Amino acid sequence: MFDHEPLISNPEFRREFPDIFKGLGDMNDATKALFTDKQLTELIKIRASQINGCAYCVGVHNKVGLNAGLTQEKIDQIAVWRDSRHFDLREKIVLALTEDLTRIHTNFPNHEIMEEAKKHFTKNEIILIVTAIANINAWNRLGVGLGF
Repeated sequence: MFDHEPLISNPEFRREFPDIFKGLGDMNDATKALFTDKQLTELIKIRASQINGCAYCVGVHNKVGLNAGLTQEKIDQIAVWRDSRHFDLREKIVLALTEDLTRIHTNFPNHEIMEEAKKHFTKNEIILIVTAIANINAWNRLGVGLGF
């Protein structure tokens, strides 16, 4: 909609603000290390980035998702996951949680989704899923706000 010059590039941000970059990177690394389902993690990152309009993060995580084993067809269907036959119940729960937390101002907490999550994920897995959602939302806000 608005074409603007980036305030700072991602590599420049990394160089000029290493503590911020490292803090978010450490949070990301911790969730990746503890929550070993890389495909679910990338579904979170792609969907939140789509909602937040972070083209940079969508591009990065589409590629990472492919490397993690997501098919191109599944990646293409993330925005319409509710109507797609390509996602299993656990993936749909994660995508629903991602949407709710990303749009936290509209409908959170959605107790039905959280109760469904508790049936399919351990408490620690839910904590890591929520942390991964929070982390990518922070990255998206940097990417969109700074123009990565």
